[in-house]
This record gives sequence, structure tokens and C-alpha cells, in this order.
Amino acid sequence: TDARVDLLADVGLLQISSRFNALICKDVGLLGYVEVQYKTASGLKAYLRQGIFRIDNWDDRIYAYERDVPGCYNSPAFYGRGVWTSFYTSWKQSRLCRLYFRAGYTAYPFMKEKKPGKAELRLQTVFSF
Repeated sequence: TDARVDLLADVGLLQISSRFNALICKDVGLLGYVEVQYKTASGLKAYLRQGIFRIDNWDDRIYAYERDVPGCYNSPAFYGRGVWTSFYTSWKQSRLCRLYFRAGYTAYPFMKEKKPGKAELRLQTVFSF
């Protein structure tokens, strides 16, 4: 059984979205995040996401799609007790060039047994001819 609520609000140049997900399989899994999106007419897009999760059983893991650079699909399975932050930006410099950047970090400060965090960083430049 899975229940999910998504909320979206436009505030000027910002768009704020949030998600709350509860899943019941073997136990109860909970995940929630808030994402702020910023777009300009000059071709800059930026997204900042902060989330928290509590999923004690692997069978209750929750997947949440994350924005990523072109050619990469990122839909991590959240499991354990932790928090994550991700930042994604793209900038269209000209008709011929676009830059992409993604950084993410997941930490597990609420686990009973210590678990290392996970960091990722991607930078991509796309030239169109």
C-alpha cells in the first residue's frame, strides 16, 4: 500500500514543490522532500532539493526521481534513516552550448549503526552543431 501527496506553489520566479510518501509493505516507510526551482529568461535553471526519510525494511524502500545531467537516469532507492540534499543547474550559454551541473549528498545520522554518507558530483558540457 502506498500513499503519496504532491504540492506545488508558484512564487514569482520560484516554484516550490513538495512530496510526502508513506509506504506499507513489511513495515512503514516514510519519505518527504521540498524542492525549490528557479528559472530565468536568459536560460538558467536551478533546482535545490532537501529531503528526509525513515525506511527500516529494504522491502519498504521508496524511489524518488532526481534531476540529472543528460544521458544519466537517477532514481535512487531510499532505505535507512537519513537526509539528502541535491542541487541541479543547467545554463544555456548560446544556441551551441549548454552547461549542466549536479551535486548530491545523502547522510544517515539517524541510524542505530553508523553508515557512511554518499556524495556525487557531475559536470557536463553539451555542444550542438
